[in-house]
Amino acid sequence: MKRKRYSKDLKTKVALMALKAQKSSSEIASEFGIHVRQVNRWKNQAIKALPDVFGGRSVKNIKESFENFKISLTSQELFYSPVKAD
Repeated sequence: MKRKRYSKDLKTKVALMALKAQKSSSEIASEFGIHVRQVNRWKNQAIKALPDVFGGRSVKNIKESFENFKISLTSQELFYSPVKAD
C-alpha cells in the first residue's frame, strides 16, 4: 500500500488553521480526513520553519511571539465579535 501524499497547499491550510486555534486539532483532522497527529505535526513544522522565513529568531522566541499573538487575537475577537440573533 502506497503512502498518501498531501499537497503543500493542503498542509499550509491545515497548519494555518491549527495555528489560529479557532478549531481543535481533532475538528480540523475530521474536516480534512486526516489523523490528528498529522495536524499537530504540520503545525509544529510550520512553527519551526518560521525562523528561516523571517531570519535571526530562535524557535523559542517565535513560539513566545505566537502565544502573545494568539492572546491578542482572542482578546480582539471577544471584543469585536458580533452578537448573534436567535
